[in-house]
Amino acid sequence: MFRLGVWLKLLRDNLIIVWFAWRHPLTPGYVKGLLALVLIYFVSPIDILPDYIPFLGIVDDVGLVTGVMLYLKYLLPEPVYMESKRQSEKLGRRMPYILGAVAVAAIVWILLVIKLFHKVFFE
Repeated sequence: MFRLGVWLKLLRDNLIIVWFAWRHPLTPGYVKGLLALVLIYFVSPIDILPDYIPFLGIVDDVGLVTGVMLYLKYLLPEPVYMESKRQSEKLGRRMPYILGAVAVAAIVWILLVIKLFHKVFFE
């Protein structure tokens, strides 16, 4: 049975691996070039299916990015892939702490904005 949560976790993990591989000095230039082309296509207003078409406009972008990302994983040299995977797992272990720090910072920021709003408009 297809589970969306499992698929999204796999997509996230592969995206992080590809990110670390992009920054690795031993990653071949053609892999970095293909990644750059996919990124340009993803943010470009010119699409195979325009984004204003409900559902289908986003699906072609997500499908292309996902497919190329999974394919690029197999184009990477084994040492680059293993190092990127290790860094991805290390980041995954630290993620709860990072998200906690972001949540605390967001709460403090919201409280400061509320205090400033109250001071400006009610005093």
